Amino acid sequence: MAESQNRALTEQFMLRLPDGMRARIKAAAEANNRSMNAEILAVLEEKFPAPRKLSFAGMVNTLDRIAQLDPDPDPDKEKEQRQAVAAVVRVFLAEFPDSAPAVLKEMGFDHVLDPQ
Repeated sequence: MAESQNRALTEQFMLRLPDGMRARIKAAAEANNRSMNAEILAVLEEKFPAPRKLSFAGMVNTLDRIAQLDPDPDPDKEKEQRQAVAAVVRVFLAEFPDSAPAVLKEMGFDHVLDPQ
């Protein structure tokens, strides 16, 4: 692992290994032409991948369901609904900045894009 990458990894974790595991990790690391640390990280990344980004279709589906909701007659709850919609729209825009605005306009959420 490059030194600059190594510096970015600041979390350290002390670990006790059962007899023989260090040798197995070392052998695997050598076979994969990487350090033992990089080998352990590769296995951990495979087993515990980073959270996936939201899918475009999933976001559109969520917005479609939101669009079908009736406004709550209680003004406080209706305000909460609007805030929740705005939060979903912000996430959609952050995840898909190139395509989200056109989809939001097409779905009738343009008032959330440009509140006035």
